[in-house]
Parts: sequence; structure tokens; C-alpha cells
Amino acid sequence: QNLSANVDLAGDGNLVRVDIPASALGFEEAKREYTAIEFLAEGRYDNWFFQGSYTWSTSEGNTEGYVKSDNGQDDAGITQDFDYPGLMDGADGDLPNDRRHTFKLFGSYSFNDEWSVGGNLIAQSGRPRNCFGVYPSDGPDNHEDTSGTGASNYGAASFFCGTNVEDAYPSTQVPRGTAGRVPWAYSLDAQVVYTPLWSEGLRFRLAVTNVLDSDDYYRTQDVFEGDGREPE
Repeated sequence: QNLSANVDLAGDGNLVRVDIPASALGFEEAKREYTAIEFLAEGRYDNWFFQGSYTWSTSEGNTEGYVKSDNGQDDAGITQDFDYPGLMDGADGDLPNDRRHTFKLFGSYSFNDEWSVGGNLIAQSGRPRNCFGVYPSDGPDNHEDTSGTGASNYGAASFFCGTNVEDAYPSTQVPRGTAGRVPWAYSLDAQVVYTPLWSEGLRFRLAVTNVLDSDDYYRTQDVFEGDGREPE
């Protein structure tokens, strides 16, 4: 990632393109990597059909992409990532969609040529949590933010926990995805399908989603409030 600008270097009204490398601004290269291994099995016995899979996966990097779901920024392409080097300190780690274990099971039973029932179960391990706090005014290394502007002006948006609490957790960096994980998520859906023989191509389907009324934690509030509490 480089910064490009047209600048009037000579003061004569002629613009010259100047490219500033990301390294000169204190930024690392944006990276996001998803790795997965899936095992799939399926079978049919009489009127029964089963299909199941297990997926082990990791999602790592220093940016989620066009959006930033861990703090709810859905303004595509203009999230806080890479606004200031301080906001990227500790940003490399497990991304919000990192769910290490996913089990999927689908089954159906046909009563006859017209009526069938089915169900779909998904179980996923919890996504990682962050501990967002205010970037310290005397930031580490060369990312000092003593001007009163920049990363510290973003509020609880950096990977530093409790830095606004006097003598509590001074300049404690909590890297991305290391503040625990939310609970497992479960989703069970069911359906009834009627395919009348008297009309080729016609099908009626009644589906009920989230039969168990299960909770999921696609988003959590990862902000450290600065009063000694754990992140919510």
C-alpha cells in the first residue's frame, strides 16, 4: 500500500506525482489469509438421505477487508484500518470470521413421491473477541501520538486495553483476537416439501428457521470501557 499525490514541488503550477511507500508511513502490508480443510460424507438408505461435513479453518491477518465487523463499521472501503499507524499496532491476528470448527448436518426423509421432510443443523465454534481501548498518548516505538490528534483521537479503537485508566493497565497491548472467544453457535432449520404429481415442476415448501431459538454472536461489543471491567 502506497500513498500517491500530485504535488507542486517547484511552485510553478506544474504538478508532479510523488509516491510515498507504506513503509515510510509506518504501515505494514495489508494481509488476510483463509485456510480450511473440509471432510464431507453423504449417504442414502431407503427413503433417508444424509449429508454431513466438518471444517477446520483459520482466518488471519491485519484487516478484514472492505468492512470491519468487530466494531460494526459497514461503510465499505473507508473503515478506520490504516488511517494511522497506531490503529494497526497489534492488528495482526485472528480475524472476526475465524471460526475454527464447523459441523454441518443435513437429513431428509421421503414419505412418498410427493411429501418429504428435512432438517439442517450447523454448529460453529465462537469467533474471537478483541479488547479495544484508547491508543496511548505516548505510543510505543515510533508511533508516538503526542500531538493530540491521530490514533488517540479515535477513542476506544486501538488494540490497547485500559490505557485511559490511571495506573490500571498502562499501555497494555492486547493483540487482535486474544481477548477470548464467544460461545459456540447452533442453528437448526426444518422444512416440509410437497411436490404434487398432478403438476410437473410445481413445488410447495414450508421452512422454519432457527427452530431452537438459538443465539449467535456474529457481533459483540469489544470495547473496554476504561473502568476496570472486562471487555463486554
